[in-house]
Amino acid sequence: MDSTTQLLIRACKRDNPLPRLKRVYKRMYLGVDLTEEQTYTFLCHVLAPIVDKYCPMDVCEILRELESENTYSQGELTEKNKMFNILRRKITFTKGDKFEGLTQPLWWRIKFGGNDTYYKKKAL
Repeated sequence: MDSTTQLLIRACKRDNPLPRLKRVYKRMYLGVDLTEEQTYTFLCHVLAPIVDKYCPMDVCEILRELESENTYSQGELTEKNKMFNILRRKITFTKGDKFEGLTQPLWWRIKFGGNDTYYKKKAL
């Protein structure tokens, strides 16, 4: 797993993931500011392969999530925004040990002495 993928996974697992996802995407892929619609489009293109590889979703699950997104969304969301929310949630609620090759952050290694077994038991 490359470092960009690790940064994106960790960003999805944050409390407020969108600002960090935008920063990671801007730093790693693109050096310009994007419109809101472009941001969601590009983030969907980046997060989809991660979900496909590490936490696959079947068609029924995607349709169920999309329907719940339509039902419970506040205001008008675009299709890209809805898909981004679905992909982000799938990464967020997947346990950390499902992501093969995800390394510990430096602060974790310093705090807990690099104990891999504890890190893998506790989801990110």
